[in-house]
Amino acid sequence: RSKRLPYIVAVNGLKIAFLTYTYGTNGIPVKAPVVVDLIDENQIVADVKKAKDNDAEVVCVCVHWGNEYEILPSKHQRKLAEVMKSAGVDLIIGSHPHVVQPMEVDFAVNSGRGVATVYSLGNFISNQNDVNSRGGAMAKVLMARYDDRPVLLGVKPSLFFCQKPIRGKDNYVVVPQELKDSVRADSKAVFQSFMRNAENLFEKYNINKDKEIKDIAQKINKLYKKFEEENKEVDEDEWFEEYEVEETKLKNKEIPSSRDVILLALVPLSKKGKNIVE
Repeated sequence: RSKRLPYIVAVNGLKIAFLTYTYGTNGIPVKAPVVVDLIDENQIVADVKKAKDNDAEVVCVCVHWGNEYEILPSKHQRKLAEVMKSAGVDLIIGSHPHVVQPMEVDFAVNSGRGVATVYSLGNFISNQNDVNSRGGAMAKVLMARYDDRPVLLGVKPSLFFCQKPIRGKDNYVVVPQELKDSVRADSKAVFQSFMRNAENLFEKYNINKDKEIKDIAQKINKLYKKFEEENKEVDEDEWFEEYEVEETKLKNKEIPSSRDVILLALVPLSKKGKNIVE
């Protein structure tokens, strides 16, 4: 384990560490030399630190957790997510419930870093019959290098449906939502039900706090331009002092005040974001 972890991959110049954990193995014994990392808060925190010590700029944790067939994350999922955010995890990608659960973009309380949490991607290919288990979601995570650091720009979900075979030689077919016309007639009703339920879930429960700060971001950007016009060159420290006028508004929205939050606000409003990573 110590020789293989952390697993770090360079994606468009961004060093991303991938860590994985599970609640269990369905009773299957784990025999050496196989290693399966069970969910352990202390181990996760230590692994995240080791990843960062090995120059990982972004840490992604894939975690097998939650309660089967429940469309909302459990208390344990939410608690563990907060532990991971506080430890410095940037992306949390969940599985196991067999149904799609909400996605969130918010900010780590201790640092103000943008963090994406996907509680459950649902099923990809499955023979299950329950409507909510007949498909899943994919999450496109957008990041950019800004001010020589990675900044989370957001998460774009897309839904798909698993069409079952009806004859021996047929195979399972994954159908993206936009290709609804390709769904067989006998599967259209369940396709529509799955999509409707997942869309309603996302509409009601997804959290995207980066949208909540657009108005504040506009004011921040005006302050930036004001300093540019008045001082020709922006004094970053002075500019951030001026920014504190908006600090209480961030706190009222339960968004921590930090430079990373401000960078997140500025990226979409400037041309300085580089190396967009998907």
